[in-house]
Amino acid sequence: MSKMIGKKAVFALSISAVALSGCAPFMNITVKESDALPMTARYFGVSEKEIKIKNFKKGWADSGFQAIYKGQLYNCDLVYDNVRCVKPGTTGF
Repeated sequence: MSKMIGKKAVFALSISAVALSGCAPFMNITVKESDALPMTARYFGVSEKEIKIKNFKKGWADSGFQAIYKGQLYNCDLVYDNVRCVKPGTTGF
């Protein structure tokens, strides 16, 4: 009987994991423009005072914005709390 309960528990846990992973793309909807500044500063390894954020656009699975760092413009994406930035005209993603 304990083997049956164990199998049911594993099955239920598996279904729960699949259901939660299906919701993952919607997690980014809670990200705000104010969240992008500290995350971008961490990406560049500098203080928030050295970064400017503009043109923030929030999507379901990611958010796009532009960051200005040391006078240079970067196109950035924020996906699942991870920031990636590249200079316009370059391919880096």
